[in-house]
Amino acid sequence: MSLLQRLTRTLRPTPLCTKTSATKPLSSNYFSPHSLHRVGLRQRFYSSHNNHEHNYALNQNLLYGLMGLNIGIFGYSVYLQVQAKQGFQDPAVNFLRNMTLNYDEVFREGKWWTIITCVFMHSGILHLGFNMVSTYVLGGMVASIPGMTPLRLLTIVLGSGLSGSVGHLYLRAHQLKEAKTKYGYRVPDTRRGLGFSGAVTGLGVVAAFVYPRVKMAIYGIIPAPLWVLMLGFIVWDGYFVNDEKSNVGHAGHLGGAAFGAFYYLSRMRGLRL
Repeated sequence: MSLLQRLTRTLRPTPLCTKTSATKPLSSNYFSPHSLHRVGLRQRFYSSHNNHEHNYALNQNLLYGLMGLNIGIFGYSVYLQVQAKQGFQDPAVNFLRNMTLNYDEVFREGKWWTIITCVFMHSGILHLGFNMVSTYVLGGMVASIPGMTPLRLLTIVLGSGLSGSVGHLYLRAHQLKEAKTKYGYRVPDTRRGLGFSGAVTGLGVVAAFVYPRVKMAIYGIIPAPLWVLMLGFIVWDGYFVNDEKSNVGHAGHLGGAAFGAFYYLSRMRGLRL
């Protein structure tokens, strides 16, 4: 289960404000791409109203493109699975090996490209659906940040996805080392990392930094600010990160969250790290 699955299962955003007033400031409890401002952002992130509207439209198109890429890759994987059931297994096996992240295949077979391709691969329709819904919600919030250009948005998405892959590989290296110490021989890695969860976690962290008091409703009933929910997910991932019985990519989520925080603090707040 990904962070996105958990987010979609437990959260429902409160109604978003779509109208603003020139004389009355918008409450920080609600979200509107035309009216929210963040004093702490670097000055260069601000732009004219026309530029902001233009960037927001481009950012939304970028999000739709990324979502379409995820859906297209998943659709092709389903086609290959059907082919495999009909006896043509090699294409499906090769596709899986090139689109999922495995420690041995990266470091022993040189499949370095899987560090990024695994970000766009999903294990099932629910996995894909939860990730895409969360991309739409959290990505849309980041897309509306004043001065957020498509390049910056793409940097957050790909940077968080890559950091999630690095987090997965780091954890697997640690677990394989422990297994060797326990059993006395090198245990092959049989786990595979995949999914857009790391990228969306990074988007969620940036959104929580910029719009921390945006209300989300747990189970559609209990309101809670976005920063509390994102912090709760991070703590949950940290607690279970080394649980080998879990099928959740906790290390990937944490890696994505780390990049989101790094990007916000270093690029949007101008802090020296």
